[in-house]
Amino acid sequence: MIQTLVGWAVDSWHEVEARAVMLGLTARVGGPDSVLDLDARHFLAFLEGIVREDEGRRKTIDEVYEKSRPVDKTPLDRSARHREIERLTRIFGG
Repeated sequence: MIQTLVGWAVDSWHEVEARAVMLGLTARVGGPDSVLDLDARHFLAFLEGIVREDEGRRKTIDEVYEKSRPVDKTPLDRSARHREIERLTRIFGG
């Protein structure tokens, strides 16, 4: 999922940066200069929000989520989920 979101963001970087400025997420006094300065969780949530605005892209993201779910559909326990979030935060430098 992360590769899908970041891949889209790279292809549409002008849109990502423009949206961040328009929404006041970046380029404000005391705020981050770029979306790359956001922590990983906020960066990914921002990207997904933009992607989901378009019906076709929303369907694609939903399909990726569906394919990535475990077959038995058992949710991760809280500690496993927390470890995964920490791992992704380290990767993205958050």
